[in-house]
Amino acid sequence: MTNVDDLARLLVPPPGEDVIIRDARILRWNPTTFENVIEYEGIRLENVDVGAGAAIEALTYQPGDLVQLELRFTGGKKGELGIGDVAIRGRRITPGTGAAEKAVAFMQSSLAKSLSAQIFAERLLISTTTDPAIFTSGTGGHVEHPEGASAAARITGVQISETGRAWVVLGTTMAWTSDGNGAVAGFVGTLITGATTVEPFGQQRGGAGAGGPAPNGNWAGANSHVFEGLNPGVHTFEARYTVNMLATNASVTFGTTTLIVVPF
Repeated sequence: MTNVDDLARLLVPPPGEDVIIRDARILRWNPTTFENVIEYEGIRLENVDVGAGAAIEALTYQPGDLVQLELRFTGGKKGELGIGDVAIRGRRITPGTGAAEKAVAFMQSSLAKSLSAQIFAERLLISTTTDPAIFTSGTGGHVEHPEGASAAARITGVQISETGRAWVVLGTTMAWTSDGNGAVAGFVGTLITGATTVEPFGQQRGGAGAGGPAPNGNWAGANSHVFEGLNPGVHTFEARYTVNMLATNASVTFGTTTLIVVPF
């Protein structure tokens, strides 16, 4: 086998340039380790490096594929012989030859599906609590979930990217009783703290709730909301409850509450 400097007799970079691109053909390729044999103008190169931009595409390379080599000449040798580095830049795609189909084949492979599922699973953050949150009122009024109560589903350490977005799904079960002399309502919302602060109620975003004038009732439901404009950085997402009891001797109990956060 020959080393990369053997290419010097065939390649002379244009004056003032130290990088040139040439076509080569794959003779042997291991899609797992990327071990390879590449041929250019009769010169065989063994285990040529794969450029970072071609690493994913390289999973689908096969013998016979035409690829582009990026050859970098050592500093101070612009316009002279001598090559400092050579790497596979990517597959050469000629329209209508099937090369384009090969280039996107990885995205349709079982490995790509497995990787995408793993990536999504890592960004799917879930917190569920079954501890009941019970609110009572002898005189009626508005009560919010107390700070730090154990019943709140909570997800800490959520990293928000430069997109400033997070998809939140929040659901709960609720039961209420009263003497029937007024309406009773309950609601669960999303409190966001950290790099950004978003109050859980107000516009009642990212949550759900129900109620009514009946003395007794049960409800279960969920809602979703895409929060936008969040600051990049670490956040905490937490379920918070609020109740509005116009009836006397009223009670509202929140049961299982699930909070799902997907930053994207």
